Amino acid sequence: MWEGGFLVLRESCPMRGGFWDRGRDQPLGFPLGSIKGHSVSVGCGGSLLPMENKNMSFENLPPLLAQALTTKGYESLTEVQNAVIQPEAAGRDMIVSAQTGSGKTVAFGLAMAAELLGDEGRLPPPAWPLALVIAPTRELALQVSRELEWLYAGARARIATCVGGMDAARERKALAQGAHIVVGTPGRLRDHLERGALSLSGLRVVVLDEADEMLDMGFREELEEI
Repeated sequence: MWEGGFLVLRESCPMRGGFWDRGRDQPLGFPLGSIKGHSVSVGCGGSLLPMENKNMSFENLPPLLAQALTTKGYESLTEVQNAVIQPEAAGRDMIVSAQTGSGKTVAFGLAMAAELLGDEGRLPPPAWPLALVIAPTRELALQVSRELEWLYAGARARIATCVGGMDAARERKALAQGAHIVVGTPGRLRDHLERGALSLSGLRVVVLDEADEMLDMGFREELEEI
């Protein structure tokens, strides 16, 4: 398994079965490149290209996200953030291994921008979620939610957080009002699904943050059900 990373699954990627080997719990992606302890692998085929000397500026980002990064004080992207928006990764599943402090939450926020914003660079009215982010702990889920809130603030994204230990009725109300992105822990998300409060019918992208830790914590059943 990888350490300190995340897995991005896209609805548009047709080769889901070939990307993940359930029998071995091992990723079967194609290495896009390895940089300073970070690595990015993509599924759905594709060429193998080195990641060195890539443009680290915001010019290839949707304007709303570029403005959010500038407002937050970013002057350039980190290596991992830059890697996930390369053309070679577009529309493909990704496994990303990243060191602490690499900006991985912003990285997967950028990685799913194309699925969320589309060609017009804006979000549709909130309804059932377009993106689902699953994290192993309440603390991490709340942290992820806060990061995505400022990143997608200019797009007026509605983000619902669903975690154990919080008011489930309040979460169901937020889901009923519509959300573009849902961030949650496996157990609470499964509970909302079973109660009919959450539908995944509109999903375009799923992010498993610290997926290896979720398996180590015994969330395999919940993840497979979701």
